[in-house]
Amino acid sequence: MSQSPTPIPSWNDDGLIPPTESNSARRSSYRVTVTELISRLGNTPERRVLLQGLLSFRSDLRAIGIVSGFQWVNGSFAENIEMRDRRAPGDIDVVTFYHIPNGYTQSTIQARHPSLFSNRDIKSRHHVDAFFVALNDTSPEYIVNMSAYWYSMWSHTYDNVWKGFVQIDLDGSEDSQANDQLVSRRRQGAML
Repeated sequence: MSQSPTPIPSWNDDGLIPPTESNSARRSSYRVTVTELISRLGNTPERRVLLQGLLSFRSDLRAIGIVSGFQWVNGSFAENIEMRDRRAPGDIDVVTFYHIPNGYTQSTIQARHPSLFSNRDIKSRHHVDAFFVALNDTSPEYIVNMSAYWYSMWSHTYDNVWKGFVQIDLDGSEDSQANDQLVSRRRQGAML
């Protein structure tokens, strides 16, 4: 990560992660470890199921060589939707910004592994609403456009209230520890 991690703060009065600092480079997202994501947002059995799906999705990506990049995490999962709408989140929205492994192009990796790039398949298997932005094999203009698009979509609610979202590194160095943490939390029955 290029900047030091920033802990995920408590929900604000709107049940949202507060937006990050408005007048600094730290504006884009809260950069955290995957274990912190679980500690902070994995507080109900339903959320832990979704997080297990996210870890499984990340494992599938690593299995085909996608090990470098980061993921933005958002959607109702990154909100206190239980308080706001009296329901559990149904999935985790994730944009994966990734480096295509050597020997692949964006077209060939998607052709060889179509189920890993099919939103419908990923959502069915992993409870992840998945989107992808390749960081190599594409133009800088495309990356800038996609970053601006996702930031503009995710920094506000549908009714234009500012909110924050989360970024985790794609390398997977903590995913085994995160999985153990989920198992432990399931056993303990941790609640909000």
